[in-house]
Amino acid sequence: ANRLRAEGGMDAIARFCIPEIQKLSVPLVLVDGIRGDAEVALFRHHFSGFVLVSIDSSFENRLARSAARARSDDFTSADALRNRDEREQRWGLLNALKSADLHIRNEGTLDEFSLAVHALLEQAGRDP
Repeated sequence: ANRLRAEGGMDAIARFCIPEIQKLSVPLVLVDGIRGDAEVALFRHHFSGFVLVSIDSSFENRLARSAARARSDDFTSADALRNRDEREQRWGLLNALKSADLHIRNEGTLDEFSLAVHALLEQAGRDP
């Protein structure tokens, strides 16, 4: 992903995803991991019903969760997570978060987060 961003601009991942999404004949597609405002602009341009959901959690919670998962791509030190946050801010992540249509605060348990997401999806299914 980082190589694609460097070679193709800050919207390279979105440019790659858009034709794949357009091939699908489903009522809803979830795209996880938008990292900047250029991607948001491109998705908004291509999909009139695009809705951006921001999911926010404190630095401390994100670090603790990452360390607990212990996956090879997770950050286990505060400095490493801070560096990633700074890199994503340069990509326009804060602008993307500010432009979100809906917001979920993820400070509780996984079950609480799951309930919030399900409620949001149910609501989205009722709205045109």
